Amino acid sequence: MRPRNAPFPGRKSSTRPIRPLATSSLTASASAYGASCSLLLTIVITQLVGADQAGIFSLAFVTGTLLMIIGNYGVRTYQVSDIDEDHSFADYQINRIITCILMVAAGYVYCCIRGYESDMFVISMGVYLYRMVDALADVYEGRLQQVDKMYLAGISQAFRSAVVLVVFSIVLLSRATWGSRASSWQSSRRQACFVLTVPLAYMETPKSRRWDMGGVINLFKRCFPVFVAPLPLLPHRQHAQVHDGRTAFLR
Repeated sequence: MRPRNAPFPGRKSSTRPIRPLATSSLTASASAYGASCSLLLTIVITQLVGADQAGIFSLAFVTGTLLMIIGNYGVRTYQVSDIDEDHSFADYQINRIITCILMVAAGYVYCCIRGYESDMFVISMGVYLYRMVDALADVYEGRLQQVDKMYLAGISQAFRSAVVLVVFSIVLLSRATWGSRASSWQSSRRQACFVLTVPLAYMETPKSRRWDMGGVINLFKRCFPVFVAPLPLLPHRQHAQVHDGRTAFLR
């Protein structure tokens, strides 16, 4: 097993080593900003288009966050602990693409079951695609964390959040339809992911071997317990979060 502080074999890093305190500070600051993005987006939409539309966005965001359980599939914890690379990075990528497709499909089915139409359907699917990009980016940030570069993962998350917040505000000020607005949200998130997150994962980590179908299937098997663990709590969590959201917008 590779010692925790030993250089990772393979491709050389283009960045200089960063002290542990600086790494922790960068990681905490960037991650905190990324985590607060949903609150900032809700504040912006409330001020620009009103509480009714903000309420729809908030409910869609809560559901999208819960759907990320499918998108992430509990793989991140297993991935960052796989420092000997029993599974190639390509295995993790293929696994994540499959779970992201399942996540969006589940979101579409949920909208149909709930009978969402017009703005509610468009906003919800836009937010689900937006959160799908976060689930996809998580596997690349997990790769960075796997090679002891968590601070780059935090910076990546903060960058995506900052880009979306700017685009989000500009689009809301326009007279675009909700379909165009929702498309711009997830498009800006996707572009930010492929501009910074994906390149960082390839440039700052060793080259991985090719993917193997057996490895992808094995990931589904090994991470299944982590995936199903939070499912019994979902009805309670969704009810509590939706109730809190409605209360906040009624005040």
